[in-house]
Amino acid sequence: MKDKKSQHLSALTAAWEKYQQKSEQQLLILEKKLKFLQAGHLEVSDRLAAIAISHSLAGNLGLFGFDGGSQLAREIEELLQQNSPQESLQWLKLLACPTNLASRNSK
Repeated sequence: MKDKKSQHLSALTAAWEKYQQKSEQQLLILEKKLKFLQAGHLEVSDRLAAIAISHSLAGNLGLFGFDGGSQLAREIEELLQQNSPQESLQWLKLLACPTNLASRNSK
């Protein structure tokens, strides 16, 4: 039984390590799109991509137990859907902070 638990933990750790790099890339893309949104130069397709990225971050961070980061990503997704560029940028700053992204606690 201990061996199965160890294998499960190893698999989860490997999955997170693989996803962590993707999440960092997604944060960079999201930050760029939100800056365009703030400047008023975000195309509809870019807004939809930013919504999809924030949705993906919210789900994946939550899956790996990063509840704080998941909640922040969910807030960004909702704000993007409401077209609130200033508030979205404020949430992105919180989400991009490594301590917030790695938070396993809820807000």
